[in-house]
Amino acid sequence: MLSEEEWADVGSLLYHAPEKALSTYNDMTDFGETNPNALAHHRAALFGPPCKACDRPLRSPKAKFCASCGAPPKR
Repeated sequence: MLSEEEWADVGSLLYHAPEKALSTYNDMTDFGETNPNALAHHRAALFGPPCKACDRPLRSPKAKFCASCGAPPKR
């Protein structure tokens, strides 16, 4: 997952230079992503905070329960 600072670097390239965006993403993460369209789904801000019970990210910042373990978010 990319932080907002990392996303600023990758996202700015994504639509105008997708191959450069892929290269930048792969350099940042050491992952071998080959599909530039997948990069938009690797932005941490799209997900919620970690679940207090299982530590997996909630599906959205407004999630009413954890999709992994079913626990309600503790806010």
